[in-house]
Amino acid sequence: MITLGRLISFYAAHGLHVRTGLNPHHFHDHRDAPFTAIYRNGKILSTGGGIALQEVYFFECLFADYQPASILVIGNAFGWSTLLLSLLNPRARVVALDAGIEGEDTDFGIDLTNRIARDNGLAVEVVKGFSPQDVEGVVSGRMGQGVDFVFVDGLHTELQQELDYQAAARHRRPDGAFVFHDVVNFGMVEGFNRIAAQSGLNARILHRTPSGMGVLYPDSLQARIQACLDAFTEAPEIMEALRRQTGWQGSLRGRAGRLLRGLRGRS
Repeated sequence: MITLGRLISFYAAHGLHVRTGLNPHHFHDHRDAPFTAIYRNGKILSTGGGIALQEVYFFECLFADYQPASILVIGNAFGWSTLLLSLLNPRARVVALDAGIEGEDTDFGIDLTNRIARDNGLAVEVVKGFSPQDVEGVVSGRMGQGVDFVFVDGLHTELQQELDYQAAARHRRPDGAFVFHDVVNFGMVEGFNRIAAQSGLNARILHRTPSGMGVLYPDSLQARIQACLDAFTEAPEIMEALRRQTGWQGSLRGRAGRLLRGLRGRS
């Protein structure tokens, strides 16, 4: 079974329906239509959301020739991306840290992820805790010699994005890379660029992902992931031409800032 099918089947086995990959234009331009949510008996569960279908494809592409041995996830919600990363890296140890405060069903999401992992023999553990303060203990206690890959998908503010990066960067192994979710959607591009400057790593913004993810990676990974990053990066002149064509007004940062007000980050 393909990865996406297996992932959906994990939730179906627990009586849950996965909604993902919908076109916003079909739902009154609903911003979250491309992203993933889970339903029980026709009712959406109150957790953070999951990555979009195109972002599942991105991770499949990213890990085709790059197989990290240890993966840290900051922000788990109901485990969609955590379990995906384990399926794509079956030899890796995957540990997720989740604060358990986004929605009344978040504790259910943590428990569900751990149960699915146990039922399917996946090397996954979700720990309830906060970043940055609990990152040190989680990595030292559960991940041994450091981290090869970090997916940052917790609270979506520029301050928290930087705190998450700094906490995890202390444990990054030489070939370690970072992916940050919702960088464009939540107006965190400037903050991402500051992190990139201090990291000394290569940086890309992936405009061909629905959330506008950001990637940091060392030179040592260039040959293995360059083609994938190129496939998910749009040319600036093409984006500008499309904005003129569609009558798009204002800055990405300003638009995303309006979306952010009153919202927590998507996990």
